[in-house]
Amino acid sequence: MGHGCVAFKDKIWILGGFGENGEALNDVWSFDAEGGFKQHDTAPWPPRCMFATAVHGGKIWIYGGATAPLADLLEDMWTSEDGEHWDPYETTPKDSGNPSARPSHAPWRW
Repeated sequence: MGHGCVAFKDKIWILGGFGENGEALNDVWSFDAEGGFKQHDTAPWPPRCMFATAVHGGKIWIYGGATAPLADLLEDMWTSEDGEHWDPYETTPKDSGNPSARPSHAPWRW
């Protein structure tokens, strides 16, 4: 539960979430109609659930979320151009209106 899901480069991408073992995940999966499911390398971002995902400017974006339902909030943002390689995105402090660290928050419109 609490995973992220986006359509990106003709695939459906499933990111992170909260596993049945009771721990947050940082795994990355993709699905396409011809090749089926593919598990990618574990992402470098901290395991998370209840985070927001978006696609913009040719990249997947993830931000915010929590380490578990009703647990510590995360304040980071990450981007990927291919779903394999992830880069941290420098965010602004929460008190300046930064949308990260809000679990289940919807992505804003660019």
